[in-house]
Amino acid sequence: MKYIIYCRKSSEGEERQALSLPAQERELKEIAGKRNLEVIKIFTESQSAKAPGRPLFNQMIDLISKGEAEGIICWKVDRLGRNPLDNGTVQWLMEKRLLMHVVTPDREYHAEDNVMIMNLEMGMSHQFLRDLSKNVKRGNRERALKGYPNHLPPLGYINDRLEKTVVKDPERFDMVRKIWDLILTGNHSVPEIHRIINDEWGLRTTSRGGWGEKEVALSTLYKMLTNQFYTGTFIQDGVEYQGKYPPMITFDEYDAVQIILGAKGRRRPQKHDFPFTGMITCGECGCRITAEIKQKFYPKTGNLSKYSYYHCTRRRRHEHCQQKSLRSEELENQIDSILEKITISEEFKDLAIEYLDKINDKEIDDRASSYKRFQKRHSQVQNEIDNLTRMCFKGLIDEDEFIKQKKPLLKEKKELESKMRQTERRADEWFELAENTFNFATHARYWFENGSKEDQRIILQALGSNFVLTDQKLTFCIQKPFQIISERSSDSQWWARLDSNQRPIGYEPTALTTELRAHGLLMCRNILTYAGAFFNLFFDHNVPLLPLALTLRSKPLIGDI
Repeated sequence: MKYIIYCRKSSEGEERQALSLPAQERELKEIAGKRNLEVIKIFTESQSAKAPGRPLFNQMIDLISKGEAEGIICWKVDRLGRNPLDNGTVQWLMEKRLLMHVVTPDREYHAEDNVMIMNLEMGMSHQFLRDLSKNVKRGNRERALKGYPNHLPPLGYINDRLEKTVVKDPERFDMVRKIWDLILTGNHSVPEIHRIINDEWGLRTTSRGGWGEKEVALSTLYKMLTNQFYTGTFIQDGVEYQGKYPPMITFDEYDAVQIILGAKGRRRPQKHDFPFTGMITCGECGCRITAEIKQKFYPKTGNLSKYSYYHCTRRRRHEHCQQKSLRSEELENQIDSILEKITISEEFKDLAIEYLDKINDKEIDDRASSYKRFQKRHSQVQNEIDNLTRMCFKGLIDEDEFIKQKKPLLKEKKELESKMRQTERRADEWFELAENTFNFATHARYWFENGSKEDQRIILQALGSNFVLTDQKLTFCIQKPFQIISERSSDSQWWARLDSNQRPIGYEPTALTTELRAHGLLMCRNILTYAGAFFNLFFDHNVPLLPLALTLRSKPLIGDI
């Protein structure tokens, strides 16, 4: 019987401590000599067996498949394979009696024997590799969560082997920081900086793994200038982690360098809060309006300026949209000009609330009467449906006539149920809704200017619908109550007057004339005419006007500032 000696050593994980290839070959030759085994070929391979594709292993399998050898001498069966495919190949060769004998220093495996032990050992070696991989990944992830990467830190940092942390390199940290300062001036190219640090500064790489200090390569310099590690954060397995080591530069400095380099590096992920995205459509092509931030670095001053723009997404490629972008400040100014027209004074709001108090009881009675009327008709319709059902059951009318008469009754029943639900809601919420509507008109402009981005979005949602941006001009359908206010905005006695600082300056302490009070009550009545429909619109579309108004009421009033 002819044998092949197969020696393998991996350079990964714990297998670094395995017997070296020359030692394996020497031991296996001694075994072959003592047992008088004929060896026709020796393969020595330094490659991991966790995945198929080892070239020398495949050559050995080919020789055995051709019948040129019938046995293998190896250090352990896990030298043959640690993956299911290679393990299965060896087991199949033994099953087909092409591989008759496998010899190791402490065990022999014969094809005619029960090969369960060999299969078990090879399966255990594969499972060991899987467990090892999981443990290593878990350890790497745990180390990353503690703020330290599992790879060697870049130039300027070193590993503290005792504390197992990352610390500043006392010889190179300050010098690497000067590299960032040079590139931030905008007066030096990367090749020029490369010449300076090697020839003038004498900067050298860290001595690692037996390799001596060397000049910094140009490619290494580019990697340094695009490495997020220097900001105090690092990427591992696609996840960003916050480091516990001292950062060398700020995020703004890192972004500025990426702009100078032409964004060759991986940009730091940014989260921007654009309040009006997803609400506005393009008036030319109908696509959504999105927003982005553009940055410009000024080398002379060292400042990084950021500008936000709203523009069409242009997702319909067959459409050649020519719409220009619009600065976010300009868009906010346009919305503010609409809010200015619907802003009412505290005095007018108080008059409206006074009027609400007077008619609230009558409104509740009217709603209750309407509800009883709808409920009575609903009972009548239900009785008619029940009578039709009994007539059909007794054969007094055929099925076609039953369906014909029942269909309009079911439709009317559904409409009555909807009206009853709306009446219930209006009876409970009418006064509060109307009051909040006037509060919104009083304070919305102030909170649009001084509130959060979320406040701005909610205020615009409450103000109107069908927002369209055309030729850098925002248009939309303003809600009816606010439209009434906007149309009467020429009557300045009722609206807040603002100075150049956008602060209320108050009103003249003169008594309201009978004519002005009558005019105000008339407009208040017109607004309230649409209060019910206004409430239904926001209730059905889940636009949070009511929570917004309540929020505004809980905040300081304009007169209290």
